[in-house]
Amino acid sequence: MNACKLSFLQCLAAVAAVSATAGAAAQTDVALSERDYLEELPVVLSVSRLAQPLDEAPGAVTVIDREMIRQSGARDVFELFRLVPGFQVAKPSNSAALVTYHGLAESYPRGMQVLLDGRSMYSPLFYSGVNWDLIPVALDDIERIEVVRGSNSAAYGANAFLGIANIITRHAADTHGATAEVRDGNQGVRDRFVRLGGGDGTVDFRLSAQTEQDDGIVSIPDQTRKRLLDGRADIRLGLRDELQVQFGAIDTALDVGTVGKIGDPARVQQLSHQYVSVGWRRALDDAAELSVRFYHTEERGVDAFSAMLYDALVPPGDPLKALKEAVLKLRGINNSIVTVDYGSRTQRDNLELQHTFTPWPNARLVWGGELRSDSVVAPQFYGTPQAVSAGVARLFGNLEWRLTPAWIANVGGTVEHDSNAGTSSAPRVSLNWHVVPGQTLRAGVSSAFRSPSLFETRGDAALVAGNGFVLGNAFLATNQPRPERLLSRELGWLGEFKEIGLTADVRAFDEQVTDHIVTLQTYLVPPYCPSFPLSCTATDNSASAPSSYNAQDVDIRGIEYQLRWQPAAKTHLILNQSFVRLFQQFHLPDNPLAITQQLAITPLTPREILQAEIQANASAPTRNTTAMLMQQLPGGFNLSAIYSAVGAVQWTSNTRVPSYTRLDWRLAYPFRIGPTRGELAFAVQGDGAHHAEYRPDEVLAPRGYVTLRLEY
Repeated sequence: MNACKLSFLQCLAAVAAVSATAGAAAQTDVALSERDYLEELPVVLSVSRLAQPLDEAPGAVTVIDREMIRQSGARDVFELFRLVPGFQVAKPSNSAALVTYHGLAESYPRGMQVLLDGRSMYSPLFYSGVNWDLIPVALDDIERIEVVRGSNSAAYGANAFLGIANIITRHAADTHGATAEVRDGNQGVRDRFVRLGGGDGTVDFRLSAQTEQDDGIVSIPDQTRKRLLDGRADIRLGLRDELQVQFGAIDTALDVGTVGKIGDPARVQQLSHQYVSVGWRRALDDAAELSVRFYHTEERGVDAFSAMLYDALVPPGDPLKALKEAVLKLRGINNSIVTVDYGSRTQRDNLELQHTFTPWPNARLVWGGELRSDSVVAPQFYGTPQAVSAGVARLFGNLEWRLTPAWIANVGGTVEHDSNAGTSSAPRVSLNWHVVPGQTLRAGVSSAFRSPSLFETRGDAALVAGNGFVLGNAFLATNQPRPERLLSRELGWLGEFKEIGLTADVRAFDEQVTDHIVTLQTYLVPPYCPSFPLSCTATDNSASAPSSYNAQDVDIRGIEYQLRWQPAAKTHLILNQSFVRLFQQFHLPDNPLAITQQLAITPLTPREILQAEIQANASAPTRNTTAMLMQQLPGGFNLSAIYSAVGAVQWTSNTRVPSYTRLDWRLAYPFRIGPTRGELAFAVQGDGAHHAEYRPDEVLAPRGYVTLRLEY
């Protein structure tokens, strides 16, 4: 592996040359059955929007299938991304999980699109990104997850900046009958799941309900409670038409804040997500299809608390406490109770049309468009009780052209207009070469963009006293940042060695990010400065607020691979590794000393620039390794184990954690009692070691639980 890192092209050529007798290449027209998705080189949908064998797709994809999900012992979707090379996962206290690919880690990762049956989980709330606590699906209802490792704005627009995860649920016809599952363990683990499904092949349906609960990090008040209701109906309208209806809701209650901390006291934050989705699909002929999908989603957040004003502004122990309180009284600001309300409400309406056809022999084309409308009401974050809105219009397309039996070209891209950020485009060109049957090389170049979020461009998070005085700003959008840009160049090798049951997927990449959006302190002068402190003048810059700027360029380089080996019928091994290096250059934004006549960006000291560089360069582990074993044992038992070795990583400027290892395992016994199938399983996460994943003081302890599952 180290040699290949030094000479990747030579290694690819050598591997292709010595494998001339390997297995046959996958065919183009492959029926989309479950068996195909579980093959070593599966058919995937998520790279170009065309159904393509993996060795003909214009990008690298990891498929997490139902068997991997079941044997992983995972309780939540985000945990599964430990199985994908190049990904890093953490569960901070008092917060939703963090999932990133190739670094650029931060408190609210915003570089990856997550789709659930075509619906974007990328939320317009707050800093945007994905709230993994609000993914409205039970693990048992997932057919597979296709993770595109690399930029995919060419197919899915702005939010697919570094990659996408496409969660595809099971067809209702595959979930007939009743299923019940009970899980209990230490650290407050208490999960329940029930599902009822039925139908006659013309109309099939399922309804699932689930509750989850755990105590989070043991040393911190961090309990999480979730409730989920999810339904799906698949309806055949004739020989050519199919209608899909989905609806659901999920709500979470999460302990947040800190006991005894003024301004952020311990409390319960409540979040919810509801949706309805209707999709129609028509088969026009053997090689053409038209589909239309509309969905509506709503999210709500309830998070409010009260504090004495003086305590919130002047912490206990402040040597100037008495003086500051006197100044406040002179301004007519009394020590009254103030309410901080982080409540929020969002709505999204999305309409998408997609058309697939064959423009000429040996070619396939998919094209379409999408319209989206977002509306956010969050007074604490935007400084207004009115709705803040944005709209997106997108056109996309991809042409797959089989130049010869051995050469396949994919050319495509997206043009997107965001009412909040203007118009951007993302082209892609990829060429796949079947060197010999079973051995494929891929080379591709693509461009991507991430539009700034509503909060980054219009946020105004201020604490306001009852008489209208602005007492301080947690964030103030003083600038209109441009979309971030990415230029990605990659080489890939897909090898299939059927004689020994081995498949290999290798990707080498160079991803150049320009105009990365970062948060910097901005000096505030009248009339933008808060009313307190009083010494807010052009010469005394004691008042400031964070704001977003295009101030960083990052070059991400590395190599990653995934091996899947089945040396025997009852043994399945998966090995993933990634080697990543980040090289960043920090630069002041355009016109840094006078963004407007009233505002000026904070000049950075050499130490601050060095700290920013260290954080960016350390935001991805230089090496990450994951190995998974799935083994059938005598007596009908199934054993699975996942070993992870993660290098040191720095999520934010003050959240650096050292390297750690982690072992998860699961032992299960399937059984049958008459017509009832069942399984009894015991799983342990983080066996034998305490480790930190986000902050050094947030140590995760081993967690074990027993699961009983019955299917009728």
